[in-house]
Amino acid sequence: MPYAKPMELGWRACVLSLLSDEINSKETGVSRRFLHDPASFDFLTTAQGRLRDLLRSGRCTICDGANMHYLLTVDEQEWGKDGLCRVQLSADCDVQGTGYSIRDVIIFQKRERQDWKPQSFLAKRIASFAPESRFDLAGPKDQGAFEADRKVLAK
Repeated sequence: MPYAKPMELGWRACVLSLLSDEINSKETGVSRRFLHDPASFDFLTTAQGRLRDLLRSGRCTICDGANMHYLLTVDEQEWGKDGLCRVQLSADCDVQGTGYSIRDVIIFQKRERQDWKPQSFLAKRIASFAPESRFDLAGPKDQGAFEADRKVLAK
């Protein structure tokens, strides 16, 4: 039962999944406050710690668009044998020491019996680096993008 899979991750994951489904179904009166609370992502852990703590330490605010889905995957031997949980949210994070912020999508995925894996640029930075060095250690290509953003914001 794919709809029950988020329950295995805890009540927060289950509520997040239910709210995502309600929003996608265009239901009215959906409480979005839960989707904007970093504590709602307490179930997602990385090598750096829980996502909620990483969002707070990085001074990130969650924007609209937070959701969680469980997807059945197709295995060559058996359909629906394994599944994939996907958490996606949009966040606006202060880049410490620079005076500007970055807004990007944070995506993590988790296959059954595996750890959460970052999928988007910001998720990889959050999962790999401490907040004070999250963007200092970016590669030359990423640094070029940050410099371009800084120049635009400085005008």
